[in-house]
Amino acid sequence: MRKIEALLLDTTGIQDYIYSSNKLKSIIGASYIIKTLYSNSTLTETLKEVLGYDPDLNEWQKNTDVKIFKENKKFEVGYIGGGNALFFFQLDENEKSNAERFMRIWSTRLLSSYPGISVVPAYRIVETEEELTQESNFKKFLTEIFQSLKDNKNTYQPINTFLNTGINLPCKLTDQPSSFYYEGHHQDEESEYLSSQVITKLNSSQTANQKLISDLEDILNSKYTFHTNMEKLGQKKNEKNFLSVIHIDGNGIGNLFREQKSLKELRNLSIQIDRIVQNSFRKLIDEFVQTHPENNPDLKLEKEDGMYVLPIRPILMSGDDITAVTEGRLGLSISERWIELLNEYSKKENLSLSFCAGVSVFNTNFPFRRAYDLSNDACREAKKVSRREDENDEKNWIDFHIQYSGYSGPLSEVRKQFLTIGGNLIARPYQINGNNDNSFQSLKSDAQKMKKNVPASILHELKDNLWKHRSEREFFLNVNQSRKTPIPFDSFILNESYSGRLYPDDSDKRDSKNKTHLFDIIEMTEFYLDWKGGR
Repeated sequence: MRKIEALLLDTTGIQDYIYSSNKLKSIIGASYIIKTLYSNSTLTETLKEVLGYDPDLNEWQKNTDVKIFKENKKFEVGYIGGGNALFFFQLDENEKSNAERFMRIWSTRLLSSYPGISVVPAYRIVETEEELTQESNFKKFLTEIFQSLKDNKNTYQPINTFLNTGINLPCKLTDQPSSFYYEGHHQDEESEYLSSQVITKLNSSQTANQKLISDLEDILNSKYTFHTNMEKLGQKKNEKNFLSVIHIDGNGIGNLFREQKSLKELRNLSIQIDRIVQNSFRKLIDEFVQTHPENNPDLKLEKEDGMYVLPIRPILMSGDDITAVTEGRLGLSISERWIELLNEYSKKENLSLSFCAGVSVFNTNFPFRRAYDLSNDACREAKKVSRREDENDEKNWIDFHIQYSGYSGPLSEVRKQFLTIGGNLIARPYQINGNNDNSFQSLKSDAQKMKKNVPASILHELKDNLWKHRSEREFFLNVNQSRKTPIPFDSFILNESYSGRLYPDDSDKRDSKNKTHLFDIIEMTEFYLDWKGGR
C-alpha cells in the first residue's frame, strides 16, 4: 500500500517581518514575499530537484479532487493560503522521506534568499485515502497535524537573520548590519547601504507593484496607477497630512474551514474566499476610477508619468485577512464600501459571510507598525461586539481611532483616556448597515449635518471642551444653543428632553456603558470623505 507524507508549513512572525520598517516600499515588498512564498522560484526549483520534474502548483485549484492515491504521482498540493501550505509527497520505494529532503534543501535556501522569513513545519504519514475524503477521518487528520504544528511552534526558535558583528554600520531601517548597497530606482529614493533583508524587500516591491498594475490593467486603463511611496497617496503639499491603515477580517472563517468534511471541500472553500476578496477589490478600484472627478478639490491626486496615483495601496490580501493603506480621510469610507462588496460577492458564492474592519488614522510621521497595531486592535474590538449581538443581527462592524500625534500604547490603554466624569466620550464600534443606536449610517448622517451647519472653528472648540469638567462642557453647549448654533443632536445621542447634558443619563461616575456619540461625530466631520463609490 502506498504511503503518503503530509507536510504542513506555516509562516510565523508575518507582522514582524512585514512591518519591521517604516518604509511603505519595504512593507509592500515584504508582503509580496509572504504572498508568493509557496509558489516562487526558490520553492519550485527545490521541488524540481527533489522530484525530478516541475509540478503544477495550481492544479488543486483547477480540479479539487484528491489524486495522489489514485494516480502514480510523487507530489500534490493540498492547499495554499493564509500563510499556510499543505503538501503531499509519496514515500519512495526505500521509504526515504522526500518531504524531509525538500524541507532540508528549501529551508537552507530561504536563509540566503529571504533572510528573516520563518517557516514552521508539521509532518504526518497518511496511509489511506479515506483520511482525506471522509469526514471523521479528515477532521482527525487536521486536528493531529495542526496540533503537531502548534507543538513545533512552541519549541522552534530559529535565528534567520544576519547578526550584527559590532563593526558593521547598522542598517537605518533595522538593527541588522548594512551589508549591501541599494541603488534607488526613483528620484525620491536614496542610494545607500542597507541590510540584506531590507534590500530583498525593496527589490520585491518593484515586482509586486508591476503585478498589481498588470492584474488591474483593464480597469486602470493606463490612466491610473499604484505607488509604493506613502507620500503620494493624495496628500497635499505643505500641509499636515494623514494616512489610514485599514484592517479587515472575516468573522468565524477559521471555524468555517474546520467544519469542512474533506480536503476537497476545504479546497473549494479556500478558492471561494480568495475569489471573494480579489473580486471585491477589483470592483472597489473600478468604482473609484469610474466616479473620481479629476478636479475634485477635496481629493487632488498626484500624477506620475501622465497617470493619476490612486490614494489606496493594498498591503496584504491573504485569505480573509486584508490590510491596506489609504489617504487619511478615505480609510473609513473605503472600509465601509469594501465590506459591502465582500458581502455582495459572498452571496454570489452562496456563502453567508460577514466582516469587521479596524481603521487607524495617523500623521505620516507616525510609526507605521504602531498604526497597523491600532487598526488591528480596532478590528478586534469590532469583532468582539459582533459576537455579542443576536444571531439575526448585522455582523459587519467597524471601529476606528484617530492618532493626532505622539506616542500611542495599545488601543485598550488609549481608550481609557476617553472615560470622563459622566461616561464615555466615544461610542465605537458601529454597525455598518444596522438600524440601532450604533448605526454607522446614522453616524455619517449626523456628521454630514454637523459639518454643513456648524463652523469648523466651533467644532474644534466643542471637541476641546468635551474633555473638560462637566460644568464647563455643559456651559459651552448651552451657550451655543442660546446663540442658535444648529448642532443637530439626534434622539439617540441625547434624550429628547436635552437640556445641555452630554450623556443620556448624566452622573458623576465614570461609567463606560454611558456613552455619547458626539465625539465620534466630530471626528467623522474631519476624517470621513465620501468618494461616492457605487452610490
